Amino acid sequence: MRRLKEYPEKNPEYTPYHDTYFKTKLESRILNEDANTLDSGHIFWNRENIQKELASLVGDSDGHSYKDGEALIARIPYLQKELEYIEKTHEVNCNAQEAMGKSRPEKWDRQLFVKKMQTLAKYDVALEEKNHLEKLLEKYSAADVVVESSRVLKSGPVGSGIMKDGVLSELDGMRVSKLKDSLIIDDPRAPQFDGFKTSDYLTYIVKPFIQAKELKFAEQKKQGKHTTDKPLTASGVPVPEMPKNCLNLKELARKQQEILDRKIAESESKKVEE
Repeated sequence: MRRLKEYPEKNPEYTPYHDTYFKTKLESRILNEDANTLDSGHIFWNRENIQKELASLVGDSDGHSYKDGEALIARIPYLQKELEYIEKTHEVNCNAQEAMGKSRPEKWDRQLFVKKMQTLAKYDVALEEKNHLEKLLEKYSAADVVVESSRVLKSGPVGSGIMKDGVLSELDGMRVSKLKDSLIIDDPRAPQFDGFKTSDYLTYIVKPFIQAKELKFAEQKKQGKHTTDKPLTASGVPVPEMPKNCLNLKELARKQQEILDRKIAESESKKVEE
């Protein structure tokens, strides 16, 4: 929500906040989903797309989101860090004035204050986008969630895929995404495979699972337990575990982003100290 009480619109000092707020809100494809624009409406096809948009705003537990194969700082955590940096810079400036024997400034440096107002306005719009997406998700019933989740590995790891525009988009009911140059399983509903390459999944999970099914089927058929020739109907076959030498690309990208974030934070801290 716009901070009208804190920053009265009629006060010209707060014009940077209100101008940025209106501009950012007008350009938001989330808050203007019914507008006649190229992107509008297309992100609300289903629960999955809404969740992806929400993830780009909020991020995971570390504040990261993933887009086009890269780990990024999600928008809300990024703006929070920007605001913290601005506040820290202001405090350093005030302390520097006092260290020189001067009075602590009663007002902010104008340029820094404008930056704070603009960043705060973007942050407030991002919060509105988050609330809007969360309300959209509430429209889905608990039954819808159960139906979606029940498709994940319903028949086990058998390598059943769905193609979209010539590219694998789903594998055994699990969502598939592209991370840099690799297709990966991108589905927290299957934590044991989430983040691993589809090629590794097909090689080290699907192939041995089907082979084990075929052997089990042959044994059970000799015992008269099967009247059909469908090996995948064999029961009692455990799902293999992903080998330790297989890289979890989502986890790797997250760690690489953490290292980059630390370097950026250290660099910003040095700038403030200077």
